Amino acid sequence: MDFYSGNYRKAELFIRKAGEENGTFSLMGKGQQVFVTEVVNDIFHKMTVELCENTEYQLIWTNSLISQMYLCGNEDVEETGIKYLIVNNEQPEKTEVFDTSWREQFHFTPYVNWSNDPNGLCWFHGKYHLYYQANPHEQKWDNIYWGHAVSKDLVHWNYLPYALEPQSEILESHDLVGGAFSGSAVVLPDGLRIFFTRDLEKRGKPETIRQSQATAFSKDGLVFSEEQEILPAYAVEGIDMNFRDPKVFRADGKWYMVLATNYFGKGSILLFSSENMLQWEFVRPLIQEDDPEIPSMECPDFFPLGEKSWVLLASVMGIRTRYGHIGSTFF
Repeated sequence: MDFYSGNYRKAELFIRKAGEENGTFSLMGKGQQVFVTEVVNDIFHKMTVELCENTEYQLIWTNSLISQMYLCGNEDVEETGIKYLIVNNEQPEKTEVFDTSWREQFHFTPYVNWSNDPNGLCWFHGKYHLYYQANPHEQKWDNIYWGHAVSKDLVHWNYLPYALEPQSEILESHDLVGGAFSGSAVVLPDGLRIFFTRDLEKRGKPETIRQSQATAFSKDGLVFSEEQEILPAYAVEGIDMNFRDPKVFRADGKWYMVLATNYFGKGSILLFSSENMLQWEFVRPLIQEDDPEIPSMECPDFFPLGEKSWVLLASVMGIRTRYGHIGSTFF
């Protein structure tokens, strides 16, 4: 496959071998081989290749599968967005992808494959930044990444490189599943701090779920520092394996976090506090549900409405609406 790099300085792709034998991936530029590697993993891994600007390249891969590939690395990538390369017969132009009767025109959708919870929507450096749970490889839930996009009007979006990946042990084993689950973002004077849940479980065995809370920092919203665990699994006596979706906010000179869980047998939203966003103390449950059919809550939000009122939003697990749908929201 041939492509022109333009102003892009990197290519990122997700690749795995296609069979028992190892594969190869190589990049040719100006008639010479500029990059070659053996593809040895049978789980998709992200690979980054450095490019020269305004150069014609040829991609060659054997016995390998590529789920996505795009160009990035330019200084104005938020303005241009990444450029997807056509490796799996996707539509060649963004306008053709979106101008269809079967695709959302005003709601954000990923370029291809799976997405679910939006995370960390914020106004940062003159744009709305949206992070979202994504599986770049298939149209189903599986190992979860954080995708990333920016917009000036919340209607027209530019895709950016993926911000978070699943844990390394997940990417090395077919028996494990999980990754970077939901969270939030806080805009600071010197950058952006994100908070998110790390999920790790044995595939098909929900009783093995371990969920912990982590944070990472970025000066530009694109590249994040090495993450830090701030609340391990079962960090509070009385909680169960459901322990996720941190929403962080500031009030009365302190940082606060709400988290969804089951607390002493009741679906609950818990409140934590911190002075520095890194060390967190349990304060109390904000709300608990007595209904035994509600094992936990998800994706809480807690924010002021006017000067005297606060609103708590959460998704309730385990109950159905009168139409049979799961996942009602209460406030």
